[in-house]
Amino acid sequence: MTSHHILGNALSAKIDRNVDEGNHKVEGTVAFPDVGGAQVGVWEVEPASWSSIGNDEIFVVLAGRGRVDFTRTGEVADLTPGATVRLYKGEPSVWHITETLRKIYVINPTAEATHEF
Repeated sequence: MTSHHILGNALSAKIDRNVDEGNHKVEGTVAFPDVGGAQVGVWEVEPASWSSIGNDEIFVVLAGRGRVDFTRTGEVADLTPGATVRLYKGEPSVWHITETLRKIYVINPTAEATHEF
């Protein structure tokens, strides 16, 4: 039976991994149906470090550990289960994942950079 309301379990969803050669990280995503144009899904990455330019996104860490260093502001977001983090489109950061991290995310794909970075 197919359900319109139950999409799966974000904690145990099977994620097919791929290798991002540019950043030397192993990651994967399970996408759920869009909500009002926003992209929703579960993302998982194995331990690695890389630089990133942010999406317009909010996420909640489900499992794992690491941190995000926001290079322009000097802020550091500790990534532990339950941590809720806001990213802004165009914002530079450096990610350091120390334990395989899984997060559920919501991305606004049409957002324009609203902050000066």
